[in-house]
Amino acid sequence: MLYDVAGTLNSALIIISLVGVWPRARKIWTCRGGGAPGERPTAILSLNQFTVSFLAYWSFFVCGHSIAPFHHYIVWPRLVATVTVLVILREIFLDRARARRQHHWRWLRCCWRRVTRTRSG
Repeated sequence: MLYDVAGTLNSALIIISLVGVWPRARKIWTCRGGGAPGERPTAILSLNQFTVSFLAYWSFFVCGHSIAPFHHYIVWPRLVATVTVLVILREIFLDRARARRQHHWRWLRCCWRRVTRTRSG
């Protein structure tokens, strides 16, 4: 009886933590589609925070999965949380990689203009 109550409370707390994580994923997707030019949807998100969250969810998922008996209260909510945070980490990586590529192209165009300007002048 106590096991079920504690497991339900634990699952409810994980779901409550996901209530805070899920809107960030939705905000990334909405800003990516129709954001202002030059605006990066993941600019204010902390890569460290989401990495630590991912590692915490993942470690408890593995722990609940590997001990006997199988703990459904630990495993399934943590799996959903792990996948959600992993999706956000992927979006952060893609957005920042895209920004780096754009920055490098701007830098190359600027250098090319300077080189061609000095040759012609």
